[in-house]
Amino acid sequence: MTKRSLPLSHVLSKLRKEPSNILKIASFNMEKRPRHEFVCTLARKFDIFLIQEFVGSTDNYTTYQQFSTSHNYQFYSSPSLSRTRANHLLDPQLMPQTGIFLNLKKCSVISQNEITQKIQPQIYCNDIRIRLPTGEMVLIVNAYLPSQPKTAQVIILQQLLPHLQDLQTAYPDLKVIFGGDMNHSMERTPSLEQRLVSSTLDILAALDLVDIGICNPTVFTLPTNHGTLPRRIDRIYVPTLWQPRAFQYQLWRPRGITSSHSLIAAHLVIDMNPTNTFGLRRFQYPLGRLLPLYETQGQITVNPDGTLDEAIAAITQEGLEYIQLHRTLRRIDPEFARSVRDTSTEHLEDSAEASLRSFFQYKSHSAMVFHDLTNVAQGTRANTNADMLRMVTSYYKALYSEPTPGLTDRALKDYLGQIKVSLSAQQAEQLDRPFTQEELTVALKLCNHGTAPGPDGIQYSVLRYHWKQFCPVLVRTGNELLQTGMMPDAFREVLITLIPKRHHSASTDVTHYRPILLINCCLRVVSQAANTRIQSIADTLIGPNQRGFMSNRRMDENLMETRTLLNLIKEAYPKDDASAPERTILMADFNKAFDRVSHRYIRQVLCHMGFGPRMTSFLMLITSGQIGRITINNYVGRSFPLLSGVRQGNPVSPILFNLAIEPLLCRLQQNLIGIPIEYDPLQITIMKYHAFADDVNIYLGDVRDYATTAAELGLFEKASSSLVNTDKSVLYGTLPGFQQGHDPFLPYPRKHLWTRKADSSLEFTDTTYLGIPLNGVLWDSYLRTLPFLCKTQAYQLLRLCVRAMGTNIYVHSKLPFRDLHTPMPSRPLNRVKFAISKVFYGISLKKLYTPLKREGMV
Repeated sequence: MTKRSLPLSHVLSKLRKEPSNILKIASFNMEKRPRHEFVCTLARKFDIFLIQEFVGSTDNYTTYQQFSTSHNYQFYSSPSLSRTRANHLLDPQLMPQTGIFLNLKKCSVISQNEITQKIQPQIYCNDIRIRLPTGEMVLIVNAYLPSQPKTAQVIILQQLLPHLQDLQTAYPDLKVIFGGDMNHSMERTPSLEQRLVSSTLDILAALDLVDIGICNPTVFTLPTNHGTLPRRIDRIYVPTLWQPRAFQYQLWRPRGITSSHSLIAAHLVIDMNPTNTFGLRRFQYPLGRLLPLYETQGQITVNPDGTLDEAIAAITQEGLEYIQLHRTLRRIDPEFARSVRDTSTEHLEDSAEASLRSFFQYKSHSAMVFHDLTNVAQGTRANTNADMLRMVTSYYKALYSEPTPGLTDRALKDYLGQIKVSLSAQQAEQLDRPFTQEELTVALKLCNHGTAPGPDGIQYSVLRYHWKQFCPVLVRTGNELLQTGMMPDAFREVLITLIPKRHHSASTDVTHYRPILLINCCLRVVSQAANTRIQSIADTLIGPNQRGFMSNRRMDENLMETRTLLNLIKEAYPKDDASAPERTILMADFNKAFDRVSHRYIRQVLCHMGFGPRMTSFLMLITSGQIGRITINNYVGRSFPLLSGVRQGNPVSPILFNLAIEPLLCRLQQNLIGIPIEYDPLQITIMKYHAFADDVNIYLGDVRDYATTAAELGLFEKASSSLVNTDKSVLYGTLPGFQQGHDPFLPYPRKHLWTRKADSSLEFTDTTYLGIPLNGVLWDSYLRTLPFLCKTQAYQLLRLCVRAMGTNIYVHSKLPFRDLHTPMPSRPLNRVKFAISKVFYGISLKKLYTPLKREGMV
């Protein structure tokens, strides 16, 4: 037989031989083929083997039982087979479609069909509860969801969920393996299957399961069904905590049996040591409560004179009551609970929008699971939840601790003395004025509604739903912050989760994770209103070459100006290297820039720039008056004060950081010689820096700028407690031998800006700025990364208008930005046109790009 093996991104995949303590799980739809001896031979290769469409007649069942007994295996099917055999009937309507082979050397059977016997019809699934050598109790559920009608699949899944939850309640340590032929795909899903996807996600969320194939992104390009419409419909889900156990994932096309399905197999390491548990999910308001059938029932009343904490408590209680109601309904009458849920969710979102996001924006729904963490700098390691929480809390408590002042108050005032920009009294008064309901309403609309909620679990959509009652309370709370400096509890706590940095996904070092700060949405709304005010006067305070997170300024401008500058330097560079002027660019990287900046320094900058007392107090309170708590595997660590940095995730933080770094940029502008931009015979300007938030390019005209830059960076580090990363900051030079040189002032890694080719022309080195290569976009490679013309993943099942909308939003919108800096050559342009002609056969480009309201398609 042939097979394709897809090693997972796990340390065990690097071993040369397979570990002995592994559990082999596989699933295969045999499509009613009478090759039972071949299926039995396949079964011996695995410890748990799920089969679908095996036709559970008495003869077939006997064949599998005899094989199993002779090889220390056991075969199980659904209860309907027992009735058929007892009555000596071969009624095709009662014949089971699923079966499970178990290797009794790797497990012991506790019970069977505890779930299946409670649902109808029973022929489409069966379940076995086993115990592994580790002592772990596992429920195996094998499902074959009928291809038609789709409503039958939904009914089966919705019947399974409450009974699975009941069994987990009875056995809290129970793990679940859920696999088989699902007859629908989870990625790039057509609109007809949206309810199916929703029901599947409900099971995955309730049981904390993850698709074992998700560890390797390549698997999403490989369909498991090779019929008329190849799709990935065969899947195996395992507990999220088992994800790091994965040793290998395989797709087989077995010879000897004709089936349009691939056999899928996963190898998991059986860990003889106890694994970390996964805590209960934190509360998040159930959005189903806001939908039809419920939206007018028993709506809470928010006391307009009450506190913000009381208003949030009332909304939380409403959500908890809804959760309890549905939990009770599922236990008492699952069918009624399903019908209620269908009624309440049918208007949840437009099916076109759901299909669009499902195809073009597929995201993993699995949680980040931690099994062990290290602190390489300190030589420590932790592999339990409690120890990992202690390690990470200690690390971030130190990171966010109050830094030791590098400059005295007098020296800091002198440092800021060169900054001549300041707000007028009228501008300061505008910033200090009380918040209004209109202001916060606009702010709510501007907030990114796709972000996770904060510790209170209340999303933006919940605030919007209760806005008429909630808004006056939030306005009053925001104004109390401005006037009295009183911080409500709802604004104080911040949850900190960790995600691996790019290129460090396999590392366990705590420094290779990026902290994501979850702030309550109500604080983000007020902060967004403050950000809108500050943005209106930011041009007064922030120089024109800082374009990060600034209204009416674009990253494109930095890219175009930088490329223009480099091209002019290259064009003016003489063929005789000896007579070339020295031109150097320092691409400075600040180590944890947003997390390190001193609160004392920020306050001094705000006061120096003329901010009024109320806005200054407000900004400092939401920056320095908070506490953080680390969350790992749904467990939360001890709180600690956040005494440095600005909160990534707070809408006002980017502009606050821009204000904090502006003194450095202003002093560079005043004190550097810089690099002139000349169009013979005119000198247009002299470039001294470009900045996009903390991403700063410093342009050094000659060796005198080295000492000046070093001095300014040193002063900024002392004043703000920031730190330039000496490993990631890079000096790019033009002169021969630059890479081998060394400068005592700027001891950073050195690289040549370009190389001289055989024809004496110059070519930029493989360097990127703001994600764009200096040599230009490699269009052929880039086009291959776009979700375009993917017919093998049900692309053609999407409605035509959804296909057009998604292609415009998620494909074509990415092209102009890069085309602006590297015009697309004719070959890749023709590839795009050819793809359009295939996917939208017979439809003109004019119609494709015309809005729906004008009888177009978008």
